Amino acid sequence: MDLTTARGLALIDRQIGLSPLPPAEYEIARKVILATGDFDYRSLIGFSPRAIVSGAAALAARSPIVVDVEMVKVGILPFLQETFVNPVYCCWDDIPDQDIRSLIRRYPEGIFAIGESLPALTTLIEAIESGDCQPALAIVTPAGWIEAKMAKERVKDSGVSYISIEGGKGSAAVAVAIVNALAELAWQIHR
Repeated sequence: MDLTTARGLALIDRQIGLSPLPPAEYEIARKVILATGDFDYRSLIGFSPRAIVSGAAALAARSPIVVDVEMVKVGILPFLQETFVNPVYCCWDDIPDQDIRSLIRRYPEGIFAIGESLPALTTLIEAIESGDCQPALAIVTPAGWIEAKMAKERVKDSGVSYISIEGGKGSAAVAVAIVNALAELAWQIHR
């Protein structure tokens, strides 16, 4: 960890004080705050009961990670290449038949990190609800007041392991921070 990151995390810790979150969840929340500069994420980030365990196990098993936009792919690849070397597939790459539906069919038990695209998130939710997909972990962080909030609620109601942002906030940068923080936690355990 570089000095700037360490200082930023120390500042966040001083600002927050005692966190009501369990340690692993707090570690992910503080990395999201560091990435965004927004302390609201401390109370907006939500975890299903086994999200961190499921996600860490899937990372260690080198499960594929499906992302919705190139920014998420580019943001998570460097750390993954130094650790678990999970394959990362983006819905919008210039590869024929590389859309969200085909990726769901190929990797129904992978990790899905949807940071921005509501159509990709809606397609993922429909596949989960129909039983065609049971992701190891769904990370859902698109911004938006009505459709995004409703989609995030559907993920939470689906029974899959998830890490989500409450309300209308979110972004691809938040998804990147969550994946990287989870990978860092999993790598510390794995080593």
